[in-house]
Amino acid sequence: MAESTTRLRKRKRLQLTTDNRAVGALILVCGLPGSGKTTVAKRFEAERNAVRMCPDDWIEALLEDPKNSTEKDRLRDAVENLQWDLAKQYLSKGLIRGADFGRDRLL
Repeated sequence: MAESTTRLRKRKRLQLTTDNRAVGALILVCGLPGSGKTTVAKRFEAERNAVRMCPDDWIEALLEDPKNSTEKDRLRDAVENLQWDLAKQYLSKGLIRGADFGRDRLL
């Protein structure tokens, strides 16, 4: 994992297209539960000045009882679709995005 982090650090933070529009970056962090996805996503968020979008964070902020798994499951698709739509908008504007998907995601 340290090797891939080093490679990412060497990339330019902002790339431009031929017509001088900024090119955004999308970073997806995937893995099994408890494998450290959120830790890695938070590190990218800090190091790359990215925006981390974690569906669980958004869902829990909406719920009166964050432990209500039925409501979490009901909201998951809607929240994830909203986050993907936002990510596409940010990328089209050349912003760096971090998404933390699959229970944890980094755009």
